[in-house]
Formats: sequence, C-alpha cells, structure tokens
Amino acid sequence: MGGVMELLKSLLDELPEELARQVFTHASWTERRSDSYARLAFLGDSVLALAVTTHLYPRLEAERFGAGRLTKIRAQAVSGRSCRAVAERLHVGDRLRAYVVAVENGILKNFLMSRMPIKGFDHSNGHGRRQPGLMATGRQGNLIVTSTNMVKDSEVRQKFIDEIKKQGKPYGLYFDDIQGGFTLTQRALPQAFQVLPVMVYRVYADGRPDELVRGVDIVGTPLLSLNNIMVTGDTLQVFNGVCGAESGQVPVSAAAPSMLFSTIEVQKRKRGTDRPPILPPPDAGGAAAKASAQGGKS
Repeated sequence: MGGVMELLKSLLDELPEELARQVFTHASWTERRSDSYARLAFLGDSVLALAVTTHLYPRLEAERFGAGRLTKIRAQAVSGRSCRAVAERLHVGDRLRAYVVAVENGILKNFLMSRMPIKGFDHSNGHGRRQPGLMATGRQGNLIVTSTNMVKDSEVRQKFIDEIKKQGKPYGLYFDDIQGGFTLTQRALPQAFQVLPVMVYRVYADGRPDELVRGVDIVGTPLLSLNNIMVTGDTLQVFNGVCGAESGQVPVSAAAPSMLFSTIEVQKRKRGTDRPPILPPPDAGGAAAKASAQGGKS
C-alpha cells in the first residue's frame, strides 16, 4: 500500500503546471467553471470506476461474486469515504486552492471576497454568502485557526496556574464553553467584540477545586486581545453557529485550539428578571413517577 501511495504522490507532483492549477482549483475561485476541477472530476469518476472494475473482475471468483456483489464492492471502493481517506494520506487538502489565508503570523494577507472587488484585491475567492433574498457579501464559512506555539492540552492548565502565580493573582478564569457573541466592524463604531460564555470557572493558584462562576462576558478589541495569546493547546475544538450581518443569517463554523491569554477583559453580564420554574419539566416528573411505581411493585 505504501508503494501505491508513493506512486500516486509522484503523479501529483509531476503534473504540468497548467493542469495542476486546474486540478486543485475549486469552481468558486474562477470566473469560468471550465478552469476548475469540475469537468475533471466527472472524467476521473469514470476512470476510477473502470480501474477498480479492471482490478476486481479477474481476482474475485465468479461463482461467489456475481454482478450484484461486484457492484457493491466497487461502490465501496470508490465511495466518498474511501476517496477521502486516500486524499488525506496524500495531503491533497494542502494543495487545494479552495481556502483563504486571511492572517498569517499576525499579518493581514487577504480578505474574504465575494464578486465585489476592493482596492488591491480585485478577484473573488469564493466567499460570497447570503441569506435567500439578500445580496451576497464576503462572509466567513469555515474558520480554521492554527498555531505555531502549541503545547499538549494537559500542559496548558499547568502553564495557566504558573501564569496566575507569576502575576500574583489569587485565581484566573477558565472559559469552557460559549453560546456565541458579536463583533462591531463598521468604521463609524469602535472595533470591539463581546463573547457570551456559558461555562466559566475560577482556577485557584493554591490548588483549591475549580469554582463555577456565573454572569461573566468576555469583551475587548480584537488586536489587543490576540496579542495576549501565550500558547495554545494541540487539539482543535469546533464551534457551529449562525452569523448575522448585512447579507443575512448564514451558518458558520470555527475550529481552534484552546488558548492561554496573559490578560483578557471581562464584564458582568446584565442580570435578567426571569425566575426559575417552580415545577420540574414534564419529562423529568414522568420519569420520576415511573421509577417510583416500578420500585413500589418490586
């Protein structure tokens, strides 16, 4: 299997420049779909099916493997899951021109572009998104944050405690989960953000157990906050949500490792006037009653 992978990798490496550009270009990156890999994918599906058929047919016993079983085996061999596994081993994703490096080493490199050009960036990179009925603008789809200063996730907590002690603070705040947030990006308003955590803990420098905290929001300005990142963990965590902007509500995803900040600004959340319910949820009551009845019968 390793020999086959090396052969496939060498074939990719040896593609002529013009053909390689088409092979690894998504349709959203081009003015003409014919400059993307769309037509090649149609051709490749046929070639792959023929190659797998040619490999399987003489090797599988005719009495045991009829046309139906052969079709199922071939379908499994050329399925999206199988092709994805091979593509990951060949690092095809690193070659694809379907993503945008917006920021690299703290320097702005590009914008998420729709069909509307801006000065210095006159070509779409396929990020025009919209809610039905509205005009598309450049929007986030899948945001992936990577780090060049990673440590094991198990080490992040110890570095966190070390930093608390270094700053002479009694505790630091650990944000375990969030429900969303919002950002102000208009020129007429301050560039600021607010994140709405749902699980926050005090982590004490003296070793006391972590303590749950309520009513804390993260606030700040993006550039200052990002400059305070010390290290990150080595495991990506995924957040899925919906983003609202001038082109409407669109689904978004973000993948990023855990981050240790030397300083982060927080504020007290506005307290609501809603009171907790007096009665338990109907399902909880029903389950408790059923458990009680079963206990009485026994």
